[in-house]
Amino acid sequence: SVSEYDWGDKTSSSKLGAPFDIVLVADCIVPKLYPMEPLVDALLEVSGSDSTVLICYDHRVNHNVDPRVKFRKLCEDAGFSFTVLPESQHHPDYILEDCYMWELKLNSRDYTNSSKQNGKQ
Repeated sequence: SVSEYDWGDKTSSSKLGAPFDIVLVADCIVPKLYPMEPLVDALLEVSGSDSTVLICYDHRVNHNVDPRVKFRKLCEDAGFSFTVLPESQHHPDYILEDCYMWELKLNSRDYTNSSKQNGKQ
């Protein structure tokens, strides 16, 4: 099933039945409007050891920070593996310049550490 998740609301992930097998994220990385850290925290809330997170990111120029670099570092620091999906894996009708597809998975060795840091067991 598909459910809407209000990221930042720590109670909604358990109500929806997290962790999920697949998490889809689009148009959520906009550093001028939203900090990236709460999104990474939310991804930890809804992900488990068997989860796959797919993120579509449309690059917007930010002169203070490169969101591609910062978001990747935040994800890796949180215990996710971070894979840039090559254009060859994109549907040909949806290949856009400066649009990226990323796949995240929790590293099995880091899953317990990340969960404990966020107060989960």
